[in-house]
Amino acid sequence: MNLIKFILLFIFFTNISMAEEVIKLKPRDGINQRFILLEPDTKIKGIVILFAGGNGKLLLGKHKTKWKTNNFLVRTRELFSNKGYIVAVIDSPSKRNNGMKDGFRTSDEHITDINSVIKYLKSKYSNQKIWLIGTSRGTESVAHLAINLQNKIDGIILTASVTNSRKYKRGKAILDMNLEKINVPTLIISHKKDSCKVTPSSDSQKIINMLNNKINKELVYVEGGYEESLNPCKAKSHHGFLGIENKVVEIITNFIDTN
Repeated sequence: MNLIKFILLFIFFTNISMAEEVIKLKPRDGINQRFILLEPDTKIKGIVILFAGGNGKLLLGKHKTKWKTNNFLVRTRELFSNKGYIVAVIDSPSKRNNGMKDGFRTSDEHITDINSVIKYLKSKYSNQKIWLIGTSRGTESVAHLAINLQNKIDGIILTASVTNSRKYKRGKAILDMNLEKINVPTLIISHKKDSCKVTPSSDSQKIINMLNNKINKELVYVEGGYEESLNPCKAKSHHGFLGIENKVVEIITNFIDTN
C-alpha cells in the first residue's frame, strides 16, 4: 500500500462516526448501569456526561430506540456530539422502580455507579477531559458528584437547578449541599421565565455565591423559546429551554472550550 492510499484510508476511518449505542456496566452486585454513548464525527474536544431530570429513567434496558427523549439534555445529545464531544447520557440504574428519586442522586451508590462510567470512558478515550452536565433534578446528581469525585472530573454545568428545599420533597436541593467544596469550573444557566416551583431563576445567584471563589464560575440567564406543556416543570417549557436548545448548547460548549 502506497503512502497516499494509507493516508486517505486513515483519514476515512478516523472520521467515521460511531453509531449511537447503549453501554451496560455492572458497578455493583446485581446492578446494571446503562448509558447512551455517541462519538462525534469531527475532532474530539472532550467528554460530556449528561444527567436528565425527573426520575432519570430512560428505560434503555427495555427499548432499543424508543427512549425517553423529551428531556432537554436527552433531546440535545446530538448537538453536543456535533460540537465535537463524546456524549454519555446516563440512565437510572436497574432495580429502581422510582428511578433516581427519594435521595438516590445523593447516595454513595450513585457515586459508585457514575465512577464506573467515568472509568470506562477514561479507559476508552484517554487524555480527554470530562464534564458533567445536569438539568433540573439532574443538577442534584451533578453537584453531589462534583463534591465527591473532585479528582475525576474537569468541570460541571448546572441548568434549571433544583434549589428550593421547601418545595423539593424527593431529593436534596443543591443549595443544601456543600457547594464550596466544588473545585472545578462551574457554569450556571437559568431561563428568566422558568416558573417551576423548585427551580426559580432568582436562586441562581445564590448558587454562585456559595461556590468557591477560587474556581472559574459563571451565571448566564437566557430568554426566548416557548412553552407547550401546561406544567412549568416539564421538559417542553421554559424550564426545559424549549425552542432555544441550540443557543443553550452553544453557551455550554463555549464555556467548556474556554476552560
